[in-house]
Formats: sequence, structure tokens, C-alpha cells
Amino acid sequence: MTSRQKIYRMSDWYTFANGYLELARLACVEIIGHKNSKYSRSAKGKPKRILHEFELKEIFIPALFNTKHGIEVLLKTLIVNLLNKEMLEKGDYSHNIEEIFNRLEAQEHLQEKKINDSTEFTNKYFTKGSGSKNIFQDWKKDMLALKELVYKYHNLDFLKEKIKADYSIEDQENTAFKYPTNNLKIQLDYKNMVSRLKKEDVEILLMDINSLKSIFFLLFLGFQNWPSDKKIIGVEEQGNFTQKK
Repeated sequence: MTSRQKIYRMSDWYTFANGYLELARLACVEIIGHKNSKYSRSAKGKPKRILHEFELKEIFIPALFNTKHGIEVLLKTLIVNLLNKEMLEKGDYSHNIEEIFNRLEAQEHLQEKKINDSTEFTNKYFTKGSGSKNIFQDWKKDMLALKELVYKYHNLDFLKEKIKADYSIEDQENTAFKYPTNNLKIQLDYKNMVSRLKKEDVEILLMDINSLKSIFFLLFLGFQNWPSDKKIIGVEEQGNFTQKK
């Protein structure tokens, strides 16, 4: 199978995007209260089963990484489905999720045309939606909810109070005061940053992941030949999603 054929396989895009988000969700669930079995050895060298509760400091950063990467693949999945597939073949798509979303949003007229021309999409999205017959307006509401999450996990403003002064700046190329861009490198003290995180932060991340999975399911569903009762693990299907403040 050529790379050109691979990039067009819609099910693969969905599998990877949903998979990264699901792994992040499971990590959050473990942190919040579930336990997992691990094994150690007793003094006599025999395997001894112990219960180990995953600690926040162990898997929060991987959960956050998978969330951000899941968003990236999610957005590229929508591009492959909604826009010209060749757009991804050009190779100019970065890992900047805000930039990717802005490119997707800028092609709203193509999205509207494809949605309005797709009877299958209309039927499936309408059965999952809020009851409105204006399918594209429902779609736009979900896209706005997605946009809020994309910007949140692009900017990571919620981590600033956790980072505090535990970072260093390296100006290896002497571009600190170059305008409008520079090549500064920032090093974080992850140990101190994670020590300031609480379970409430994990609960917020979990809520956002569930919202991402639900929104993604609705936005993607209309173009697939899946049963109308298909479920995503750990997420209740709803209509349009509004982020809690």
C-alpha cells in the first residue's frame, strides 16, 4: 500500500486520534482513584502481588501529552474527511494545533457544501444532535466547543500557576529580542511543576478529554457507515457540547 493510499484511510485516522485520547482518559481515571496490580519480590525472592495506585506524578504528563497529540490527529482526521485530502500531502502541516484548526476553520465554505450535499451525514448527525434541522449550524456549535479546547491545550495557560518560577530560558542563537519571532528554548522543572498539581486538575483534564471524544464522535460520525447506536468507551453520546467554565 502506497503512502498516498494510507493517508486516505479514514478508519485509521479515527483509530489513532481516538486511541491517544482514550489512553489519556484511562490515565486520568487511574490517577483519580482506581488501582492496578503490580508485582514485587519478597525477601525470599518469590513474586509477591501488591496493589499499586498510580500517582499523579507518574502519569499526568504522559496523559497531557496524549491529549495534545490526540487533538492534533483529531484535527487532521477532520481535514482528511472534510477538505481536499491532498492538503495533507503537501507536507506543510505542522504540529501546531492552533494553526491546524485555523486552517480548517478558514475552509468553512467547503465544510458547509460537503455537509449540505451529504444526505447520509444529515441523517446521522440529525439523529445525534439537538433536534435542530439546521445541520450545519449544529455542526458549527460543536466546532466552537472544539475550538475552545484546541486553544486551551495549545496555550496551556492553566499550567502557568503550576510552573511558577521553575523554568530556565536559553538564548543559544542570541534571538531573545528579535522581532517578531525568536528561537528561545525553555526548560521546565517538571518535578516541581507536577508537585503542584492536584486531583482537581486531573478531573478537569478528564472532563475535557470526554468532551473531545464526544465532539469528535459527532463530527466524524456522519461520514462513516457505522451503526447509529455505536458507542465510544467511557463517553455518553449527547447532542451539542458546551464547555464548563
